[in-house]
Amino acid sequence: MIVDFHVTDYPTLDWTKQQIRNACFESQPKFLLHDNDGKFGQFGRPLRVENDRDSISCRSAFDVWLFQEMSIRGISTPYGAAHIERLIGTMRREYLDRLLIWNEAHLRCLLREFVNWYNHGRVHQGLNGIPDPDPVLAGPKPPGGRLVAIPVLNGLHHDYRLAA
Repeated sequence: MIVDFHVTDYPTLDWTKQQIRNACFESQPKFLLHDNDGKFGQFGRPLRVENDRDSISCRSAFDVWLFQEMSIRGISTPYGAAHIERLIGTMRREYLDRLLIWNEAHLRCLLREFVNWYNHGRVHQGLNGIPDPDPVLAGPKPPGGRLVAIPVLNGLHHDYRLAA
């Protein structure tokens, strides 16, 4: 599930920290999965860090900040793992490579629609191939119901639901 997204030409460490503060304003996750970008200040070997309640091993200065400031455990993906890269690849192949993007505001609008479809309409293996129910179309199967194709992402994809 995509919790939050932002757009910038120059993603610095300070910018990344602020995006995490914004995304975790109302509720904080226990873990944050991130890649091994050099801006996170990788340590040569793990460092033991403590906060008020716990003690963990951190692999980067960013993980230390996450744990001490927000009590979130940072998990950097192993080299060669493709969790984040797979999401970005899906976003590019299924959406961004097929559209002309005019400016940053247009990109934000497109990404908002993609994230909504990705989180709620796209079939995910983790959900046993069942998309989130649409409140309008949720409920028991109507007798004589018909399959409705809801265009998503400017018609590049469709969300198929059973409706009365």
